Amino acid sequence: MASNRLLLKGVFVKPTGCMCPFHLFQVLSYIVFALYVYAFYFIDVVVWSESPKLLWPFAVVYTVLLMLIVGFTLAATLSDPTDPTVYSERLKKLNNEVIDDAQYDFMCRLCRTHVLERSKHCGVCNRCVDQFDHHCDWLNNCIGKKNYWLFIALIIIVGFFSLLQLACNVAIMVTINQEDYKSQLMDFYDISSTQVYLLVFITLGICCVLEIMFLLFILQLIFLHYWLSKHDVTTYEYVMYKREHPNENIDLSKIRRSHKSKVITKVKPKAVPIKGNEEPSTSERTSAAFGVEGPLKSNSERLYTAL
Repeated sequence: MASNRLLLKGVFVKPTGCMCPFHLFQVLSYIVFALYVYAFYFIDVVVWSESPKLLWPFAVVYTVLLMLIVGFTLAATLSDPTDPTVYSERLKKLNNEVIDDAQYDFMCRLCRTHVLERSKHCGVCNRCVDQFDHHCDWLNNCIGKKNYWLFIALIIIVGFFSLLQLACNVAIMVTINQEDYKSQLMDFYDISSTQVYLLVFITLGICCVLEIMFLLFILQLIFLHYWLSKHDVTTYEYVMYKREHPNENIDLSKIRRSHKSKVITKVKPKAVPIKGNEEPSTSERTSAAFGVEGPLKSNSERLYTAL
């Protein structure tokens, strides 16, 4: 996680997904996840409690997948995929060191630092991300080079988790008519036979619908990212190419260079060096680094320009 002293003063920047504001999808995912856990441990496990040979294999695998999901979710959400060049230059500036800008070809006018070639400025988090893939609303964080494979591992695990949950829930709904299984829930919750049916079919029915939706969505994501990673292309690069060339076949030789960022500009060969103990003037930053005239935009304009 980035130190607060390396963030721009007076400008909102969200380094990780555990910072406010939280996205609605992020909150909904936690609610759905809690519903899944309740359905398995307080319905499925209760029904199968008298059949340990059937229960234990599912319970062990389910719990392992559950812990993996929690771990990978935290890792991907807490990860800061910000372009390391941004923090490096800000640290040099704080330490009053001269920044060698000759080694960089691009600069972000919002982050006010040089950035790597495949970085993109996220308008939601307001920071440049190295090899920006996409901003994930479910994790409330950007997905880039640092946490891309955490994200891929997470969606694969969630796929297996949803498949297992769906299989268990369907099995319970099919066999709940058996007196032994039904009596387990009646005794555990102290409810009638009718209430058992309502509990099982409403709770597990909702879970099954959500699980099928998630499985279809996750399968699509897995196949898409397999193709993207095979060709070393990010989701952002692919989407922007298709948006700008809607009627053309994909040309992998052009896909990375198809989009011209509004805020990340190629630096001219004779860019003015930036000293660590001073802010570059407006004329220096715009004429030497960006090749445009006029002052940089206000903080609010910086955020929305990148959207």
